[in-house]
Amino acid sequence: SLLTNRMSGTTLRPAGVRIWGATIVEKLDLTNEEIAFPVELRSCTFKDHVVFLFTRFKGRLELEASQFEAPADFRYARIDGDLDAENTRFNKRVSEAVDENDNDVEKADFSYMKVTGPIFLNGATFDRFGIFNVQEGGIYVEIYLDNLQYTAKK
Repeated sequence: SLLTNRMSGTTLRPAGVRIWGATIVEKLDLTNEEIAFPVELRSCTFKDHVVFLFTRFKGRLELEASQFEAPADFRYARIDGDLDAENTRFNKRVSEAVDENDNDVEKADFSYMKVTGPIFLNGATFDRFGIFNVQEGGIYVEIYLDNLQYTAKK
């Protein structure tokens, strides 16, 4: 409710939502939602699935130093600004789960995500991830990968 600005009695400032050090134990599903302000979820731990499928962020999305302990789905998300995931860890893999087409389901998936600003991944760790698909259409994306760590099943 807070991220979608639907929490009664609460008015968000233009600076957006800033949450530091939180542990989110339940699934965070913002499928098809429009977030009208910048979102900062710094040093947070996500214990369950995070779903930003077709989510539109009308400002930057900061996930710096956060940990995603379950799959994170950013497919078709749009971020009108920067994506900052420096020092973020995506997936401490706990199983070999696959879907009906034998695709890995325990991964961070960024397929078809669009970001209008730079993407910062310095020091980020991905145990499993989907491909970044940069689509045509006049959007220029800078991706910084200094000190990126990628671990995969051998």
